[in-house]
Amino acid sequence: MVTYGRVIKFPNLPTLQVTKHSENIPLTGAGVQFLIKRVAGSVADVTVSTVEMTFDVRVGRVSSILDQITHRAKRQHLLRDRRGRETLYIGSKISPWQVRIYQKTKSIVRIEFIFRKAFLLRHEIHRVEDVLMLRKLKIWNLISFRRFSRRRAERVTRDWPNKELREVIVDWVVYKRAIQSLVKMLSRNRVDPRRVLRRTTLQRTLEAMQRRFLW
Repeated sequence: MVTYGRVIKFPNLPTLQVTKHSENIPLTGAGVQFLIKRVAGSVADVTVSTVEMTFDVRVGRVSSILDQITHRAKRQHLLRDRRGRETLYIGSKISPWQVRIYQKTKSIVRIEFIFRKAFLLRHEIHRVEDVLMLRKLKIWNLISFRRFSRRRAERVTRDWPNKELREVIVDWVVYKRAIQSLVKMLSRNRVDPRRVLRRTTLQRTLEAMQRRFLW
């Protein structure tokens, strides 16, 4: 999609905005640069305002991975349509970053990061070529897929003076409590949640996919 027109009253807005989607072939920096050059000719300044980075994984349904998700966002919201398809929103539309997890096909779930201007600037992603930095960016500090380890929980809480709290942590999954609530409780007690939560197979797969990111 190409949006264009004269901008007089708002000089801080770009005179041209280009949106590209990659559904059939991978989107590359070279392809973006080529399109911009063909559409706009010689342009003095090209900046990136939003990036959507997607991972398609074969895990069945969204609900099958809900109990693995940990994240740093303040809010999350799960929606279901009339056909029972689920979409999980982590973060909000005005957040610097947001994640959408939804059913793409019957067996494929798409995990989609939306990185907005504030996030991109914070990580020095300004121009088209800078998007390649997403290959090594620590995006899994924002959201991660983890599983509870009772052995790790016992080791971490072994010297806690509060016996009741220690038992709550150790028996966390017995009572089917949300893993995100455990993250908050561990953080409040100054424990890095990664000391108790192991990476899942899905998490390892996503990390490998990020390392192969092409641009």
